Amino acid sequence: MSLNTKKPMTYLLGIAVLSIWGLIGYRLFAGSAEELPLPGAGKDLSAKTAALPQVMPDTFKLLLNYPDPFTGEKPKNRDTTVRPPVREARTTGPSAPMAMVIDPLDQVKYLGYVANGNGKERVAIVRYHGQEKMLKEGDTLGKIKILEIKKERLMLGHGARRKLLKTE
Repeated sequence: MSLNTKKPMTYLLGIAVLSIWGLIGYRLFAGSAEELPLPGAGKDLSAKTAALPQVMPDTFKLLLNYPDPFTGEKPKNRDTTVRPPVREARTTGPSAPMAMVIDPLDQVKYLGYVANGNGKERVAIVRYHGQEKMLKEGDTLGKIKILEIKKERLMLGHGARRKLLKTE
C-alpha cells in the first residue's frame, strides 16, 4: 500500500473508535440519570410476616481457668459463679429426721476423657458442682481422688470408699 491509502483508513478507524466510545459514554451517563424501579416496589409488603428464629440460651460455659501459655502462671481471679445453697431438712423437734448428708461421690459426673497421641496419658472430663474440670489419674477433687480413667468408666476414691462412674 502506498502512503496515500493509509491516511484515509487511519481517519476512518479513528472516527469509528471515537463514535463507539461516545455511545458507551452516552449510555453510562444518560442511564444513570433515569430512576430505575426497585424490585418489588409496587407490592404491598405489610401483608407478609417473616417468622424469626427463636433465640435459645447457651447450654455451655467456657472455663477460663487455664494457665497462661507464655508464662505458665495460674489465673489469679477466683471462680465467681453463683451456686444455689445446699438445703438442709427442717428440724421441728426430736422426731424430725436428721439433716440430709450429701455424698461427695454422688456429685461427680463422668463426661469422657481426652488422651494424648499414643493413648497412654488420659485426662478425665468431669462435672463437679456444676463446673467441668479436667483431671489426670492421681489428681484430687476436694477429698475425691481419681484412681483410674478408662474409655467407658472412671474409678473414684473417697477415703476407703470406691465408686465406679460410667460415661454419660
